[in-house]
Amino acid sequence: MEAFEMTKRPVIVDQRQADLRRIDVEIERLERQIADKEAALDADARKHLAEMDHNLQQRLGQQIVALRSHVKTLHDDRFSVELGDITEPGNKPAAVAAAPVKHQAWDIDEKVLTAGQPAYPGVVRGSADDDGKVFPEAWVNMKAFWEASCMDHFRKADIPADFPVNMDFAASMNGEIMATHIWLSARCKALEARLAEIESRPQLEYRGVWKSTDAYKRGDLTTYDGSMWHAQVGSQGLVPGQGEGWRLCVKKGKDARS
Repeated sequence: MEAFEMTKRPVIVDQRQADLRRIDVEIERLERQIADKEAALDADARKHLAEMDHNLQQRLGQQIVALRSHVKTLHDDRFSVELGDITEPGNKPAAVAAAPVKHQAWDIDEKVLTAGQPAYPGVVRGSADDDGKVFPEAWVNMKAFWEASCMDHFRKADIPADFPVNMDFAASMNGEIMATHIWLSARCKALEARLAEIESRPQLEYRGVWKSTDAYKRGDLTTYDGSMWHAQVGSQGLVPGQGEGWRLCVKKGKDARS
């Protein structure tokens, strides 16, 4: 029997499919990273405003932008691989550099930013100094400053004005702002009502020795026949101790003996 050698069949590799598979694996890996970072960003955004880590949000936002840019480049490469080489060998056109992406610039009022945070009005709401315009104008100025400050924060972090934001993240931030606004508004309203009630209470004022010709208001203190009396109602000519218009505060003591 003649001996013969078994020869191995050559392995035929489809280079195009191999390249596509390699690109797909890398895209999947990057998309998992993007999902993880978006989840971390969303988790921090759902915290109370005072507990948020704005530096962390800034870093995550920058990393997500970079990863998405890389994924886009890989998708472009995949498309090129799928098309294949459609030019004659040796006659490939010179590579043309991709035009830089033009992002929307921030429209910031630099004067508002430079002026700094406006002060809260130094007048009492509802007083004679409150002309009805002081507080609305102060609110507009305060809002304008913080909008400019927030824009400047993103600008310094190289985050463009047209940076894509997930709608769930936008909804979460809007919910946080609205809840804080409504909560603080209700709290301020309750405090203002409490303050008004306290200010409506009669203030103590000592009016000296009682005189029938003086008009007394509720809360006044006066001395009559050696005792101190507190006015329960406004009156004039009403003698302390006669009727319910006065309440005894300090009873007259015994006369000292010499």
